[in-house]
Amino acid sequence: MLDQKFISDARSTIRFGMGVEYAAADWLWLRSGFSREEWMMEPSALSPLLYDATDTMLGIGVAHGRWTIDANVGYGFMEDRLVTPAEQPFFPGRYQLESTGFTIGATCRLDDKGT
Repeated sequence: MLDQKFISDARSTIRFGMGVEYAAADWLWLRSGFSREEWMMEPSALSPLLYDATDTMLGIGVAHGRWTIDANVGYGFMEDRLVTPAEQPFFPGRYQLESTGFTIGATCRLDDKGT
């Protein structure tokens, strides 16, 4: 039993993203980003304890002088998955996940060159 794969059936995925940065002033930069990833686990590998979703995330950031504050704020847009008994005989049903999150990161550069 210990030589089995953690995820029995998966596919390769790519997370797509883009960002925008705007110079509001010489000392103030505003930035925003967006990313999306499709599910990677096939329905046959899903269970209530091991679940995978398609998600879309939004982020925002502010840079001021030596300080940069980046945040991932708001609601994660997760798509529901309907798994049929033919796809997953042990755990069929609707898989849904809602996510509200907030993370913040702060960076202080110690030199004047901004590196």
